[in-house]
Amino acid sequence: MSTTLSTLGSRLYITVVSIAERVAQASCKVSPTPGSGGNPAWPGNCDDFVDLTPSSGQSASSGIIWDVNGENGAGVQPNACAIRIP
Repeated sequence: MSTTLSTLGSRLYITVVSIAERVAQASCKVSPTPGSGGNPAWPGNCDDFVDLTPSSGQSASSGIIWDVNGENGAGVQPNACAIRIP
């Protein structure tokens, strides 16, 4: 599993990739300081994780094809992802 932390304005974004190759993200309001100024204390200042794992498909504008778990017929093994750029 890997984790990335990044900030944008008053929010901290947490993005994780599981060992099953699923991508999820949550964010927490960090300004004002959690527990003050109307911002709930942790963990109340954080949203639930949302699954951002892309489905298989093809971009109409770029022609980029992506395949998650072999759903697009590219022969990708389970829990894997392939991206082809024409």
